[in-house]
Amino acid sequence: MNDLLHRAAVALLFIGGLLTAAQAFFSFDPTPAAWSVVRHHQFMLALVGAALALSAFIPAMRLPAIGFALLAQAGFVVISLADGSIPSGWAEAGLLAALLLAGGVFLREARQEARWDRMLPLRSEG
Repeated sequence: MNDLLHRAAVALLFIGGLLTAAQAFFSFDPTPAAWSVVRHHQFMLALVGAALALSAFIPAMRLPAIGFALLAQAGFVVISLADGSIPSGWAEAGLLAALLLAGGVFLREARQEARWDRMLPLRSEG
């Protein structure tokens, strides 16, 4: 069961990373005044997507990449859903939920490994 959850979480990271990085290349044509803001947003999306996709293969990057992506995606979701003009906010909310699920799986695994390595107590002593 744990192996299946682990593989599903890794797949979510990889697919979420690819989808996030792909968004950087499919954006609207902005006005000349907003061009630098849109380019910065595209660059940040590409960085988030690359970090998520690489973290599927590099276990040490998983929790920091998920944290970075959660911060970036949550900000976009809050702004786009409050504005109401961007329907992709719902797609981003789905990706945010998938990242929360993957992060929970990896956090649970890290906690179990810390207990195994005797970094955390096996039971509470009180």
